[in-house]
Amino acid sequence: PPPPPPTTPPPPPQQQHPPHLIRLFSMSKSFGVPGWRVGYLLYPPHLDPVMRKLQDAIPTHATIIAQRLALALLTQIPGGPRKWVQQQVKELAPCRQALWDAVKHTGAVKTPGAFYFFVPLPIPWRSRESEALQVLAEQFHVLVTPGSAFGVPGHFRVSYGSLPNQDCNDAARRLQEGLEFLQGEEG
Repeated sequence: PPPPPPTTPPPPPQQQHPPHLIRLFSMSKSFGVPGWRVGYLLYPPHLDPVMRKLQDAIPTHATIIAQRLALALLTQIPGGPRKWVQQQVKELAPCRQALWDAVKHTGAVKTPGAFYFFVPLPIPWRSRESEALQVLAEQFHVLVTPGSAFGVPGHFRVSYGSLPNQDCNDAARRLQEGLEFLQGEEG
């Protein structure tokens, strides 16, 4: 037999959506699926004609495959997207903890969400972020993103969202060794 038609999630309670409020979301931030580049809006029904005109004027869009993946996540995942996110968070927990243990001594802040940490570089290296990250990459085989790419120079972002759990402890060890090396160097 054919699969049942997808069901859409129930709309949020009306009191959560005042008539003057438009809410913007991204799959990346809401569901931890970076790279999909899919967003969505929640808006009151009376704005539908205007919103359709705006959408029609947008010359670009997310790829069809990303749109279909997003739709499947929202409508066809057993237990719904919230349960899926909870499972993803649970699966990332060991890796998150291993990397946190490697960076907690730096003054990084452990946020309750996200799948990355912003880590301050040791003081002698903060003005030479690019060189510090090159040392981490070349000598310790750790790839991180410069904090300056996010408006936080002198820091780096270490992401664990796509790091397989079996590689996490080794990655955390190499990161910690790299940070200890940088701390001991004058920069």
